[in-house]
Amino acid sequence: MIFKRKWRVLAKCQKEIKIDFTGQIEEQNKQQSFLVGAFFKGLGLIFFILIFQFNSISRPAIIMLAIFLSLIGVFGGLMVTGWSFVIMMTMMGIISLAGIVVNNGVVLLDYAQLLIDRKKDELNIEESEYLPKEHLFETIVRAGKARLRPVLLNRCHYDFRINSISYWFKYQLFYPVPRF
Repeated sequence: MIFKRKWRVLAKCQKEIKIDFTGQIEEQNKQQSFLVGAFFKGLGLIFFILIFQFNSISRPAIIMLAIFLSLIGVFGGLMVTGWSFVIMMTMMGIISLAGIVVNNGVVLLDYAQLLIDRKKDELNIEESEYLPKEHLFETIVRAGKARLRPVLLNRCHYDFRINSISYWFKYQLFYPVPRF
């Protein structure tokens, strides 16, 4: 009997109960919405700037595809390592990675176009005509080989900077310097 009364009171109160997530979850949601919005606005701005730079849509689309593939690598790396998706730090890293990918993509496409133009001059092909497939493949592979070393050096330099900063913060947290 007492249980039935308490159950009725609880059923009446249940309609009036409202659960609101505040604190850290609310801050994370604000940060996530801001950073996702900034990311997509930045991608749109990058795309329009690249369209104006290259005077075409195909080359900026290739660079945007590279950004998408780098996102697959980021989330795949997070899943493989088992690290959590920290909203602020991961999104800031993704946004900075997009900048690096765009820079490397622009330089690679410019260099590939330079090699294609040189090959056209060498073969006496007009500007409006296309290279034969075997020559086009050769120039693209040459451009990729030439740009691989700077991209890897940039990556190693980035890793060194990030690791040195994180180790410095770790050292400061566990072994604080005494203040006099």
